[in-house]
Amino acid sequence: MKRVFFSSVDATDANLNLSKYIAIGKWAFYDRGVIPIMPHFNSLIIDLSTDKGALNGKLASKDMIFYANEMWVLGNKKDERIKEEIQLAKILKIRIRYFSDKEISKILKKYGGTTIHVE
Repeated sequence: MKRVFFSSVDATDANLNLSKYIAIGKWAFYDRGVIPIMPHFNSLIIDLSTDKGALNGKLASKDMIFYANEMWVLGNKKDERIKEEIQLAKILKIRIRYFSDKEISKILKKYGGTTIHVE
């Protein structure tokens, strides 16, 4: 199966809408037949509120890109971290696909996704 790295602006948010990314992961696996590589779940393991944690999270995410066959960029917003991830994917000659907020909304209508608080 193809391995897809998912990139989005809220991947480093400690209060991330994790159920949203569970829903997107289900869509990727069941509807698209790919294995999702989702750095969004790093917030469950790494304390992203500290400088060291933020750096480790960033490095962990970039490392995940090396295992991917493709990168899917989620949403219309792109911050500096996403631009760096896209640049790395280009250097590695990994195919990049973009999904708009509208496309993400359609996925969430099918698979759900509600905000939960991570402490």
